[in-house]
Amino acid sequence: MAVFVAGGALAYGSLVQPAGCNQTAHYALVQSLAHGTPRIDRYHQETCDTAYVSRHYFAAKAPGLALATLPWFEALRLVGLVPRNPLLAARYPTAMVALPRRALWQVGLFGAVLPALVLLLLLRAVIDRITPGMGLPVACLAGLGTLILPFATVFFAHVLAACLAFAAFALLFLRQRALAAGLLAGFAVCVDFPVAIVAVVLAVYAWRRVAPFLAGAAVGALPLLAFNSWAFDNPLHLSYANAVLHGGKSGHAVLGANSKGFFGVGVPSVHAGVELLFSPRGLLVLSPVLIAAFAGLWRLHRRGFHSEAYVAIAIFGAFLVYNAGYYLPFGGYVPGPRFLIATIPFLALGLGAALADWPVPTIVLGVLSVAVMTVATAAQPLIGNDDTYGWIVRWEHGDFVWSVLSLAGEGHGWLAISPFLAGVTLVVLSAAAAQPPTARARSSPRRRCRSVSPAGPPAHPG
Repeated sequence: MAVFVAGGALAYGSLVQPAGCNQTAHYALVQSLAHGTPRIDRYHQETCDTAYVSRHYFAAKAPGLALATLPWFEALRLVGLVPRNPLLAARYPTAMVALPRRALWQVGLFGAVLPALVLLLLLRAVIDRITPGMGLPVACLAGLGTLILPFATVFFAHVLAACLAFAAFALLFLRQRALAAGLLAGFAVCVDFPVAIVAVVLAVYAWRRVAPFLAGAAVGALPLLAFNSWAFDNPLHLSYANAVLHGGKSGHAVLGANSKGFFGVGVPSVHAGVELLFSPRGLLVLSPVLIAAFAGLWRLHRRGFHSEAYVAIAIFGAFLVYNAGYYLPFGGYVPGPRFLIATIPFLALGLGAALADWPVPTIVLGVLSVAVMTVATAAQPLIGNDDTYGWIVRWEHGDFVWSVLSLAGEGHGWLAISPFLAGVTLVVLSAAAAQPPTARARSSPRRRCRSVSPAGPPAHPG
């Protein structure tokens, strides 16, 4: 386990990705909170994800990531490790590009890398309860073979939100702690608003203890209400309502980036749904191992884990419908459908059964997924179109994203990317050593699995 965690920390924490509007919006809010204000007026030129309200700028993001990262940022500032932007007074995008990459990398260690590792450990614990012995291999496949890998290396909110949401499920499944689960689910919504979908599904999952769950969720959501009251004098006002569509010369020339439908979500499009899954940046194209996960959920249902299978399918289905109705389905310059990241650990619940019952095809799909995600993450994953072949071109030229060695002057070639590749290798080897697939495949079907209800005693398998 120590090797697995060390490898994951090295793979996630060694890369230093370039700045982008999403990351710098969160970072602008962190810096502003450190100065005692929710307004990002001083830093608004570092990002294009802004909102404009009453002649002030705000980050057009949920505040949870910034709130959670603030103590870490203050510690960095206390010891003098927060770099300054030499062109902070310049206009966007000059000010954004001039922001030292180390600034985003440092806060990302706490806001993305740490949550990713916690998420994998939680997934391992849950899978080992469902399909004993499969926890580590599944954590490896989810951590390296899905969008969790690239998004653990950037200062986006999705991995932290997914970690909190899945932790809420794990508390219900493993410990039957409805109040604590609700607390985590409520704060997950503060980190990423759409994760409210997970909170609703988990409330149904914990229906026998729904009262403490909802009480916990209400308390967990208080930071969002408090922030909105502080920033907008209205606990229910979200910055999304005043998001800037075109900055123009003034920085707020046209508002209404999320004005269509419900905060940008309209009638779901079948075409958009297909694109989200099967385009070159589609979820199942980048991570074909999730196909095995769907099949594994069916096996879980057959083994008696009815509620857990329904939870995974309900969360994925609801997110896909919501995402297919959003005016910007992929969410900008990203390697894949980032709004679906919160569904990945729930889909991964089926991977243990898939490995046990169909080891060869699942491993083949897993190897392919790990390879694709490794190539994408090392070759600067933040792309604005479907030209995923560009990742291969960069590998052919040895032109990789920066790493911690790049910060020390080692460029961005094969030497610079070696810590990342070493981390990926350690994770794969530790998972393979812990779980011989063929042996486990022979023994797993003879086990009788039991489903733990969040509201009562174990249920007999179907």
